Amino acid sequence: KPLMDRDSFWRSWPFQKDFITLKLGSGSIHDFQPLHPDIKKGARIRSLEVQKLELIAARDKRLPDDTVPYRPLLVGQLASIPFDLRIDSVMMQNSSVFYHEISPKSKLEGTLSLTDLHGGIFNVLSRGPYPADSLVLDVRGRLFNTAPIQLRYVQPYQDSLQSFLFTVRFGKWKMNAANTLLAPLNSLEFRRGLSDTMWLTAYGNQQFAYGWMGHRYQKLRLGLLKNGYDRNYFMSGAANAVGNMFLVNNNRGNATPFFVYRVQNKMVFNYWGRILREGIMGNMGMPGKKKQARKAMRKEHIPAQRSVP
Repeated sequence: KPLMDRDSFWRSWPFQKDFITLKLGSGSIHDFQPLHPDIKKGARIRSLEVQKLELIAARDKRLPDDTVPYRPLLVGQLASIPFDLRIDSVMMQNSSVFYHEISPKSKLEGTLSLTDLHGGIFNVLSRGPYPADSLVLDVRGRLFNTAPIQLRYVQPYQDSLQSFLFTVRFGKWKMNAANTLLAPLNSLEFRRGLSDTMWLTAYGNQQFAYGWMGHRYQKLRLGLLKNGYDRNYFMSGAANAVGNMFLVNNNRGNATPFFVYRVQNKMVFNYWGRILREGIMGNMGMPGKKKQARKAMRKEHIPAQRSVP
């Protein structure tokens, strides 16, 4: 149980801070080896196995933004650990991640959930020399407790630009399951829509990310909300009709380019979310998205080739 509830924690800071809790059902450590006579200075673990891990993070965006000017990506975050940590693999089973965010506009709370997580993180190193080239995250589970998802992230250790490869695959799901996040935070909801498959391949670094997404879906229809919940506001019918006029209601899953600049003071998970959002908006036919992506890719001298699953 946390020493402080989240509302008390947020009141103790004058700006935004993530409130994070971690629960562990069971776990085991295999082949623990101290790397220094003082065990606090370093250790190597061949395998760390965890069952029913539950990570819950929450942020209140009604508060001012925090004062941190820059946050590194995952490899850079590992380097900030104040001792030499070397873990060959961290394996998880039946685990969950929940993210809650309170919107500054609607004052409502949106929730993103990843459940039934299985997989692992490999080559976790906080110091050189690096016996492995890259940090690897490879997990599968369910998004919003319904959408089958497989996520893979690979980041080399010795790369000054912090380059990475990020891939995501989705199975079949009903898109209105995402309304727990979209409605409170974006005043937008899926009225209907069946997603058959979706894939995304992103190449990125600490400055920007680009790539291609394919999303095969059918019978898509969106609804615009007022204040995150109100469907029946003045002229709502006309607003929804105009909004859906520009959407691709049925998509065969052709590759669509996307490009996004990183917000330097945000965590890597914010970066991943913005990558997914740009890819989805381009696939749904949001006006100008494909053109903006191609223009940005030309500016950064990126070949306009398509990446396929």
